[in-house]
Amino acid sequence: MTRSACQWITVLLFFFSATVGCRNVRATNAEIPKVNLCELLAHSEQYVGRTVSVTVRITATKHGTGIWDPSCMGGGADLQWHGSTPGTNQLEEALRQYGMSDHPVIATLTGTWLGKERTANSFLHQPRTVFLMSDAAEIVRSKNIERW
Repeated sequence: MTRSACQWITVLLFFFSATVGCRNVRATNAEIPKVNLCELLAHSEQYVGRTVSVTVRITATKHGTGIWDPSCMGGGADLQWHGSTPGTNQLEEALRQYGMSDHPVIATLTGTWLGKERTANSFLHQPRTVFLMSDAAEIVRSKNIERW
């Protein structure tokens, strides 16, 4: 094979890999489904491991941080952080200020639904439902008194 043919093959392979790379970037930037927390709780198994976006109330206590929705009272999930973004930093600051008040923080969270996990809590080996947050947006404090 001549040097010129090798150069052309190299150039073609470069463009082919760049095209494949662009296709992969578009696929990862595909719209993340927005799901209601009540739906996540009711059909937890079908969302396990999936990346979703959910708008929730967030309450911080000395025992941890929980997410909940007033339309499905009695249910909620533990909130865990995965990484640091401007959105998660803003949420952390809002929770420091308002997280334990009767006016919860409301935010749209993006992350992975982990569903029920078994962890050692106190003396009992209890399952808990977990949402692993990777980003937060639309962070506000509720104007109304709301309790989980």
